[in-house]
Amino acid sequence: MLVIAAYAAGQNEQVRFMTQQATQAGTLRLVPHVIGALARGEDIPTFAQRARDWLGEPEFAFLEASLSFADLGLYRDAAALLEAGCWAAVPAAERRPLPAYYMAYFHSLRGDDAEAAHWLAEARAASAERVFPSRPEALAVLRYALKDDPDDGRAALYLGNLLAGLHRYDEAAQQWVTATAAAPRLAEAWRNLGWHQWKLVGDLEAATDSLQRAVAARPEDQTLYRDLAQVLRERDLLTEAIAVLESVPSAGRRRADVTVDLASAYLEADRFDESIAVLTATTFTNREGNSDPHRVHSQAHLGRGQQRLEAGDAAGALVDFEAALTYPVNLNVGRPHRPREARAQLWRGMALEALGRDAEAAAAWRACAAAASLDDEQAAAIASCRERLGSAEF
Repeated sequence: MLVIAAYAAGQNEQVRFMTQQATQAGTLRLVPHVIGALARGEDIPTFAQRARDWLGEPEFAFLEASLSFADLGLYRDAAALLEAGCWAAVPAAERRPLPAYYMAYFHSLRGDDAEAAHWLAEARAASAERVFPSRPEALAVLRYALKDDPDDGRAALYLGNLLAGLHRYDEAAQQWVTATAAAPRLAEAWRNLGWHQWKLVGDLEAATDSLQRAVAARPEDQTLYRDLAQVLRERDLLTEAIAVLESVPSAGRRRADVTVDLASAYLEADRFDESIAVLTATTFTNREGNSDPHRVHSQAHLGRGQQRLEAGDAAGALVDFEAALTYPVNLNVGRPHRPREARAQLWRGMALEALGRDAEAAAAWRACAAAASLDDEQAAAIASCRERLGSAEF
C-alpha cells in the first residue's frame, strides 16, 4: 500500500528505495515489481508479459495486485493492470471470466459505464471452466455483475462457490438455484446444489433430481454419475444406482473410483461374478492408504465362495476363498502388516474340511485365530476359528 501511495504522490526516490528493498528480499508479491517497473519507465503491458513468465499463478497474482491499487481508489490503474496481465497477454481462447468481472467493477467505480458494460460482456463470453473465486472482495464484484444482469447464471454460480468457500452454505445454495434457473445447462451449479441437498439438508430426493440434471447437462463427466449413484444407494435404490454406473460413457477409460463403486454395488447386489470381472479388467492407481479395490475384491470372492460351498461345490469355493487372500498386481494394494484375513481363512478352512482335508483346515483356522483383532468382523471370525480348534489349542 505504501509503495503505491508513494508512487501516486510522485515520490520517486522513496519508490525506488522501497521497491528495491522488497525485490532484493525476494518478495513474490506483484505490487513492488509493478511499481518498480513503472518507476523505471517500463509500461504495464511490457511488464505484465514479462511477469507472466515467472509467476506461478498469474491470474491470482494480478487480481491480488489490482485490489491493492483499488484500495487506494486507483481504479483505472487496477483495471489497466488486469487488462495487461490477464487479457492482452493471454490467447483469446484462454481468457477467463473473473478478471473481466473485476475490470467491469473497477470501471463502474470510476463511473465509466461504457467500459464496465464492455467488460461484463467479455466476462460472460469467456470460458466458464474451473473458475474458483476465493477472495472476499469478489463478493462485491459478482453482486455488481448480478445487479447489472440478474440472469447471469455464471456470476450466480461463481458467487455461490465463493459463499460456500466462506462457509455460508445456505446463501451459496440460493445462488446455485438462481444459476440453474438462469442457465439450466450449468452442470456445476446442479452438482453443487445436489451436494448441498444431500450432505447438508439431507433431502435425498431433491439431491437425486439435481444430480440427474447435472448428468444431463454434462454427460461426459463421470464424477456426476458417481455422485448420483451414491445418493441412490443411500436411498436403497441399488438397482437404479447400478444402472447409473453402468451407463457411464465407455469412450476412454472409466475412473478408478467409479469402477470401485460399480464393483461395490454389484457386491451389495450379490452379483459376485460381475464385481470380480470389473475389478479384474482394471489396473488401479490408488491414493496412499486407499485399499478399497482389494476390500471389494476380497469380499466378492468370499461371497461367491460361500454361494459355491452352499451349493455343494467345495472345490470351487476353495478357489474363491484362496483368491480372497491374494493381492493381485492390477489392484495396486499391497498386503498390510496386520491384514484383515481372518474371515477368508475361516471360510477356507470350512471348504478344506468339506473336502476331507482336515489337517489343512486346522492350519487355516490357526492362521485365522492368530490374526490381530482389528474390528468386529475380524474379531468374530477369530472367535469362530478358535471355537473350531477347541480349547486344546486356545
